[in-house]
Amino acid sequence: MVKSIIIVGSTDLKTSEYYKQINIESSVLITSRDHKQLIGHTSVGDVPDLKDLEYILSQATEVYWAESSINEFFDADSYYDFVNWLKDYNLIYNNVVNLHKIKFDDYNWNHLLSQNLNQNHVVFFGCSFTAGAGLPDVETHYTTQVAKHFGKQVFNLGSNGGSNALVFDLFTQLDFFPGQIVVVQLTFLERLHYCGLNRQLTKVVFTKKNYENLIHNLVEIYNKDFLFYELLQKIRAMVAIARAKKLKMVFWLINYKDTKIYSKADQRYFYHMPEFVPASWMENYFLDLATDGQHPGIRSNKFIADTLVKYIETVYNKD
Repeated sequence: MVKSIIIVGSTDLKTSEYYKQINIESSVLITSRDHKQLIGHTSVGDVPDLKDLEYILSQATEVYWAESSINEFFDADSYYDFVNWLKDYNLIYNNVVNLHKIKFDDYNWNHLLSQNLNQNHVVFFGCSFTAGAGLPDVETHYTTQVAKHFGKQVFNLGSNGGSNALVFDLFTQLDFFPGQIVVVQLTFLERLHYCGLNRQLTKVVFTKKNYENLIHNLVEIYNKDFLFYELLQKIRAMVAIARAKKLKMVFWLINYKDTKIYSKADQRYFYHMPEFVPASWMENYFLDLATDGQHPGIRSNKFIADTLVKYIETVYNKD
């Protein structure tokens, strides 16, 4: 069988130029069933009858989605109609090589997953404590110290103002490697993220001035017990994923002593999980402050790093 390739997308110039993206010879516009091209490009605008378009694509050895954007179509509905049609088409013919390029997930945080994960990374999740806020020298960050101890590189997904929901979302979007070291730092329960009408990640920001009012408003929707149970579900899911993928995962709390965040009664839910770094190991980690006067300082980060290293080696010493 002679190999033939069809590129399908919008009527935009991008479709006719897509052959460059897959390193093949230039394509020729196709508008009818009886074309004789081995390398061609087309779209619903060039072949408006979907039965004809289906026939043209089905006769090709390989079909490529030209990664056309929503702005290249008449309106949003026509774009979604077309890509949904293409997905349905592929369920029957299974010859669209790069169907995975079609993304509907506006909540995929690619800006935080900008680098490519590899086997030589230690992966860190958390808020500003993990991001290293207030410590300009990255060498003093606990993340750097832990990774260096194990002869690895840092893959740091800690973010200022990060929430437990964001940690969970990022965790479930990564494709880990077996044996990878993963450190999850849990943050304040009342720190929330939501997706607004513009499909952008938005956080509920609180300051000393609006903190009490914020908590009062949140109690009308959530309460601490609800938020904790919601977090517990996320932790159980992350632990299950970590065990299935044979990761060396541990998780620790931003504050072991503040009963308004994680009480001793709360922590008992974690103790049956060897992945949990217990209070007996970590509760006194706050030894000094960073330059911003709010986050763990150099001594504190050293303590965190040493404790995590010791705990990881203790729990996973059999490996």
